[in-house]
Amino acid sequence: MFARVFLTLITIMSVSGCAAAPPAASGATLHGNLAAVDKLALNQDAELIKRMATRIGKADDQGRVGRNRQWGVLANARFQYGAGRALRYGVSIGDDAVMLAAFSAIDAGLSTVQEDGSFAVTLPEQFRHLTPSIADQASAAAFFLSDACPALIVSGQADLRRERIGHAISWLDDHTASLLEQDDAAPNRLLLNGLAFYSCGLLTESEALQAKADVFIEKALSFVRDDGVILEAGGSDTSYQAVSLSAAADLLGLGYDGRHSSELARFAEIGTAWLSGQIEQNGRLNSSANTRTCANEQFMGKYKQADLWEVFRALAYMRVLNDLPVETLELYGQWLRKKPNPCQ
Repeated sequence: MFARVFLTLITIMSVSGCAAAPPAASGATLHGNLAAVDKLALNQDAELIKRMATRIGKADDQGRVGRNRQWGVLANARFQYGAGRALRYGVSIGDDAVMLAAFSAIDAGLSTVQEDGSFAVTLPEQFRHLTPSIADQASAAAFFLSDACPALIVSGQADLRRERIGHAISWLDDHTASLLEQDDAAPNRLLLNGLAFYSCGLLTESEALQAKADVFIEKALSFVRDDGVILEAGGSDTSYQAVSLSAAADLLGLGYDGRHSSELARFAEIGTAWLSGQIEQNGRLNSSANTRTCANEQFMGKYKQADLWEVFRALAYMRVLNDLPVETLELYGQWLRKKPNPCQ
């Protein structure tokens, strides 16, 4: 099925006249070409893709973004998440300035890799009473690596950072048991963990690390319901459904062909159908039945809201990889431009 999807991509590329897209002679050529998938996703709505990809904001002179910039300390590489997406966007449009800024943010995260391969944690004063466990550190490392490694592959600049990535992913490999325990009930994180191992395994040319992704993907897919929902806290959640679909899109775009590739492609199809079904006629995302976001779950003292931009990203990429009606994406994009309340 996925081969047929990529044959369709070739047709899209030839019809759209996307000059920046790499040449492709067959579906097999495109399979594993995440850069081509990025460019086709960009074609869905260039303005919103740009806004989605650059949401991390401008890096400071030390490459810090997000909470790390806000706190004025490189607290955790986990908060550098999003730099990879910004880099992939820069590559897609050929913008050197965007790429350089994104590289600085990725390199800031990689600069915290310690001698043993773990990422250093330097919490700001208000959180010094907290002591992250090994499992916390492993989950944070996987989060950052799942974003950085696909981007470095797309950029063609992986060689400059391969040794440090290899050091970090080897540490994570040694702590697989802790990672599984930490994220056992969160399928979106399990898929991100699988993406970290598969993409960093590709980058470091390690088949063993690539194969380790199967452990996490298999566990994540055990949460998929017949209607396409991937269960979060026992029910459906539009925001985390989108996170899982985005991870699936990256895995498939990277050419994942492990033991669970057909099941992953099936989830991408039926999971997208469910998520698109939550888009109402006016373009509004219906998150009223969410179990985690727009519910009672908190992160760092704040209630979680649905990530409307993650939903857009998932739909845009699945518009490329599946048969999502273009009208659904357009309606949602129009609603998103109105800066709606994520939970109303």
